[in-house]
Amino acid sequence: MSFITADELKASYDVIVVGSGAGGGQAAYTLTMAGVKVLMVEAGRNYDPVKETPMFQIDSQAPLRAAPTPDKPLGFYDSTVDGGWVVPGEPFTNASTETGREFTWWRARMLGGRTNHWGRISLRSGPYDFKPHSRDGLGMDWPIGYEDVAPYYDKVEMLVGVYGSNESLENTPNSSPGVLLPPPKARAGELLTQQRAKKLGMPVIPIHRAVLSVKQDADTLPAKLHPNNPRAQRILAEAMRARAACFWATSCGRGCSIKANYQSPTVHLPPSHATGNLYILTNAMVREFTMYDRGKATGIAIIYKPTGTESRWSANTSWTPWAERSVARFRCWKTFRSTMRTARAAITSMYRGGSTASSTPGNWISRAATTSSLAPAATCRAWAPPPVSNRSRVATTAGSSRRTHAAITARL
Repeated sequence: MSFITADELKASYDVIVVGSGAGGGQAAYTLTMAGVKVLMVEAGRNYDPVKETPMFQIDSQAPLRAAPTPDKPLGFYDSTVDGGWVVPGEPFTNASTETGREFTWWRARMLGGRTNHWGRISLRSGPYDFKPHSRDGLGMDWPIGYEDVAPYYDKVEMLVGVYGSNESLENTPNSSPGVLLPPPKARAGELLTQQRAKKLGMPVIPIHRAVLSVKQDADTLPAKLHPNNPRAQRILAEAMRARAACFWATSCGRGCSIKANYQSPTVHLPPSHATGNLYILTNAMVREFTMYDRGKATGIAIIYKPTGTESRWSANTSWTPWAERSVARFRCWKTFRSTMRTARAAITSMYRGGSTASSTPGNWISRAATTSSLAPAATCRAWAPPPVSNRSRVATTAGSSRRTHAAITARL
């Protein structure tokens, strides 16, 4: 990786991406593959799952037999470093101290963020999720629908590697043919559950998870993801060949030294680095976004944690937050060119399934025919480009919800 220190920063970059997780990783990947110079700013330390993942150690080999401690709430082997439900020294609150109204959120201060700590359950939001108000009068409708993002779900599933099956259940969209990897064979308990649940009219199907049940097809997938870009195809093919299929040994929550599951540091960032266009600054907490008088972001102010010093860095032209645009302007999302349009909602669904599911074979789930009509949360932050092309931009992907994690969408 092209890691730099605060002393090595340039005065300006094409794009500054804040955060290195699902949103930041996809943003950096999409932009660097298109030839854009990107500075990625991460509040936590560097983290290499290949070198740091305890794949075969057992509890008796760990301090306190791997029991939870204040600095490792989910046990010694959990991949999260410098994080948890509470991050000392950071000004986050739980919104309320009233019982039943608290909001807790797992934060991981490390390269890759929470992509290192989740169950890899990768469900798509369905048509109902985009139009909840039209369906039941609650929430608000998105100005886009499932059909708008379906092609990009396919792209992300092919890129990161998602296994599962197409079952044509209500509000549970199928992937396009050939996109999903085959699910592992069901275990005895899952087959028994499937048999008994069938009598109750409840389908029991393989879960969709971002884990390689078999190696990716590095000979054909890169051309589908990067048509007319031979260099990107070559880089992605090499990255895919470096990933091994899962052998179902340990929990995904430990990380994965063979790159079988999806983590930003092992899936998005290696090909981004191979382009020569990515620069990563770790241990840098973004304190604020600097703004034009018109309210557009121009750069960032950071606190470099190793020294405690503050500095400011900029890009030539900012992006305007979608949240501040009218619905009418938001509809222009449809017109953005596919080069940078990949992952607005597609990579997002990876957080719908929870944080610590096991990576043992199977992991089948039961889903009734009708699912929740909850809308994708409105807390995602993304930046849309100004109408002038070929300008430098600043973008943030910090901030996400469990159902929707923002990624960059742009037009070059």
